[in-house]
Amino acid sequence: MTNDLKHLDVQGVRVPALGLGTWKLQGEECVEAVTDALEIGYRHLDTAQSYGNEEKVGEGIRRSGVKREEVWVTTKVSWEKLSHDECLESAGESLKRLRLSWIFRFARIGPTSWEDGPSPFQADAARPPGGGSAPSPYR
Repeated sequence: MTNDLKHLDVQGVRVPALGLGTWKLQGEECVEAVTDALEIGYRHLDTAQSYGNEEKVGEGIRRSGVKREEVWVTTKVSWEKLSHDECLESAGESLKRLRLSWIFRFARIGPTSWEDGPSPFQADAARPPGGGSAPSPYR
């Protein structure tokens, strides 16, 4: 594993180490937060369909002027849409809302009972940089 101050090696993939989580950011506040983060050097953005801000995250990316290929975007499908067809449809919906042609990571988000311990999706797996869901055991 090769890590530096700006990147981590996660399962053989070079990932920006510092990410902006966009949960609870809405409207122009979200656009500005994304734009400002990218302008000061962030290169990892985390959003989810359930956050209701994918459109504004995408707008912030475009407004920033940072080259698209330099920005690692993670978004997440809701736990209710886990079938193969639902996931494919859901990914397409996210791409449309973000107005992007691709994303780096499309993960599953879902309820986790912290009182009962980690979910089966998180057992024996480290949480990835920037939060989000652990790698799926169904590879």
